[in-house]
Amino acid sequence: MAVNVTFIIGNGLDLSLNLETKYEDFYKFVKTNVLHPENRIYGEINNDPKTWSDFETALGQYTFGLKNLPADKKKQATLTLHEELDEIRKDLAQYLLEQEAINNELPDKYKFRFTASGFYEELSPELRDIITSYLSDKPVYINFITLNYTDTLEKIINGVEINPNYGYRFRQPQHIHGNLYEDLTLGVSDESQLYDGMPQQEKDDLIKEALIASRYDGSLKKLSTTITASSLIVFYGTSIGSTDKYIWEQIINWLFARKGHIIIHRYDDTFLDSVRLSRRNHNDYIRKAQNSLLDHADLSEEQKNSVRPQIFVIHNTTKLFTGD
Repeated sequence: MAVNVTFIIGNGLDLSLNLETKYEDFYKFVKTNVLHPENRIYGEINNDPKTWSDFETALGQYTFGLKNLPADKKKQATLTLHEELDEIRKDLAQYLLEQEAINNELPDKYKFRFTASGFYEELSPELRDIITSYLSDKPVYINFITLNYTDTLEKIINGVEINPNYGYRFRQPQHIHGNLYEDLTLGVSDESQLYDGMPQQEKDDLIKEALIASRYDGSLKKLSTTITASSLIVFYGTSIGSTDKYIWEQIINWLFARKGHIIIHRYDDTFLDSVRLSRRNHNDYIRKAQNSLLDHADLSEEQKNSVRPQIFVIHNTTKLFTGD
């Protein structure tokens, strides 16, 4: 019986390759090159870069400023917002392309380890046994859903040499939010994250799921099919933020329906010895990591506790993507 393992990949991968792909890095590039000084969103970012460290969340909050405008000015302000966002999208694509070019050789030095010594060795023996039991059936299809616009993931996995006798089959990543050449998707997860007084079409043009649906390329169906068919889902390099809630809700539903397992690889430089030394502190830390996903659904504490045994957490891994 075929097994599907799905990796959800976020910006932490590019950061681990020393690419400067945080929004803060992009803002410095914009400021240094004095790009679009009349762009009001850039103006807001310059005034409060900390608030805009998560661009998409801050963008949603920014739309609530429209409610303070007179009715006759709201429509033009909304159109201007989209024009300014187009400028930002183009600038971001150009910046990330330059980052790819500067660091073009880095992915060749990295390996993706789909082995016990790779993505789950750092689990405790009992939890490792659970993961191993999934991988005992063959073939194992390895899927990737990337939230990134860059192609670093492809460069890494295309260099992986897999013995076909092992029964592993790699599938090409799905760029659910587009790439640096087409459909670079910036926005929020749903209408609750936007000012309600905006016209529906203008809201849809800021909602990721609506934007992806308008491609008519089957991306949303493929996303759902991949998640539903998974036995194991592995998070790497993503903060599991609210603007991707439409994905997290599907995974939470899968967690209850399929009774599958999740591994969250979480990077946190505040993971101190006090956490490692105290089992109570460590368990609390794991619960917080689990809640980073579970809080995106309207669940009771009892419901959350019922699926916690299915969610494993690994902190600051050095095993999954490694340099030579």
